[in-house]
Amino acid sequence: MPSPTTLRRVLRIGAPVLFLGLVGATYQGVATALERRTFPRPGGLVAVGDHQLHIHCTGTGTPTVVLEAPAAGMSAAWGAVQPAVARVTRVCAYDRAGLGWSERGDARYAPEGVVSELHSLLDAAGERGPYVIAGHGLGAAFATLFAAGFKAETAALVLIDSPDGLDRPRVPLLLAGYTRALPWLARTGLLRAWGGLCQ
Repeated sequence: MPSPTTLRRVLRIGAPVLFLGLVGATYQGVATALERRTFPRPGGLVAVGDHQLHIHCTGTGTPTVVLEAPAAGMSAAWGAVQPAVARVTRVCAYDRAGLGWSERGDARYAPEGVVSELHSLLDAAGERGPYVIAGHGLGAAFATLFAAGFKAETAALVLIDSPDGLDRPRVPLLLAGYTRALPWLARTGLLRAWGGLCQ
């Protein structure tokens, strides 16, 4: 049985953390609801397993360029790039599960799962490869994993500010930890707060 002093210390630390988490979650929920009214999704929602992902494709031609956003980014991160690419060929931007206009799935967040979901999304949306996979930041890591897992469906790989050492065995483990945390950071408002601080 913990001593009364230990319990007081735990409460002194735990209560403010719990309070900040609740405030952050409330702030995130209200801000997200307001943004969804102000900024309707440009693309459509496509069922991928137990949830739906948002995908926005424009332009015509082949090969289709697939855009992978940076860490906590969403399809809108490519807002200046997608129209330029669409003048030349077909181009698709999407939101990973739990980010942007996409729903969160029940499965544990893993880099391989992100890649598998993207493949299923493209197939369900009627898009056909081979694809040019372009990724920025953490998106470059996902693009690399896609190219490795679906070689026959990858025409080219474009990496922008890719994380160092993508070929090292421990990188997928680091990605797994980071990407698993993203939906939780988003739900508590920390990603939104971090974005505001960085502007």
